[in-house]
Amino acid sequence: MGRFRAYIESDFSATHTITSSALRSHFHSGYVVGYLFSGRYHCRLNHRQHIEFRPGEITLLNPGEVHQDFSSAQERDYLTVNIQERLFTMGFDDFGARSWARPSFSRPKLQADTRVGRIFEALRQAVDGRDFEREFEIQSLVAKLALYLLQHFAPTSYQSTRSETEQGIERWEVRRAIEMLQDTYAKPFDLDQLARIVGLSKYYLEKVFKKTTGLSPYQYAMQLRVERAKHMLASTSRSIVDISMELGFFDQSHFTNAFKHFTGTSPLAYRNATR
Repeated sequence: MGRFRAYIESDFSATHTITSSALRSHFHSGYVVGYLFSGRYHCRLNHRQHIEFRPGEITLLNPGEVHQDFSSAQERDYLTVNIQERLFTMGFDDFGARSWARPSFSRPKLQADTRVGRIFEALRQAVDGRDFEREFEIQSLVAKLALYLLQHFAPTSYQSTRSETEQGIERWEVRRAIEMLQDTYAKPFDLDQLARIVGLSKYYLEKVFKKTTGLSPYQYAMQLRVERAKHMLASTSRSIVDISMELGFFDQSHFTNAFKHFTGTSPLAYRNATR
C-alpha cells in the first residue's frame, strides 16, 4: 500500500497515503472526501464507471459506494476523510444546517476548490505531525469540512436525503440483504439463510447483489467486518487475535488475509500507522 498515516475516531477518520499500488473493490461505512495533492488517481466506481483524478480535484463518495483503485505509473499523494453520518447531527444547527440533513453526492468528482484545498493542506500537516494540539486541530478541520459538505450538498428536504447509492438499489431484496448483513456481519455467513429471508434463490441473489453493489454478499459481509476492525485496531489495545475472534473470522490468518484484501495492508501495520 505504500506509506500512510491515519487519525481515527468513532465519527471520522483521516488518512494520508502515498502509494502507486492498486486496491481491490471495497467500500466505506461513511461519506468519503478525498483530495489529490500530486500524481494521478484512476478508479472504477460502482463496478462500471471509470474516473481519473488530477491534482487538486476532489473525490466524493456516498456511504457504501463500491470502488476499486487502480495502480499508477508514479506515486500518488492523497488524503481521504471518512465521515460517519452521525457527525452531521452534531452541533451544526447554529450554522444554519438542518439537524436532519445529510450530504448527497450526485457526482463523484469535484473540481479544484480553494477552500477545500486549504482544509486538506492543513489536515495533511496535522495527520503527519505529532504536535500536542494535533487532535484538536484535526477535529476542528474535519468539522469545517463537514459543514462545507452540508452547505453545498445537503438536499432541501428530508425525503431527498437518501444517498445516490441507496437510490440506485431499486430491488428491495438487495436493500433487505444489505440490512441483514449490517446486523449480522460478525456471525457465520450463511447465504442460504440470507436468500430465504429476502425470498430469492441464492444463485439469483448473488447475481443481483453483485450487479448492484459490485461485491458478492460474502465479500460485502467481510468488508463490514474489516471496517469494524479498523476502528477497533485504532481505538483499543485489544489483541489482533481477540479482534479476529469477536468479528467472526476463523482465526488470525483468515482475518489478516481479509484485512489485506480490502485495505492493502496488515492489521498490525494499520494499527501502527494510527498511533
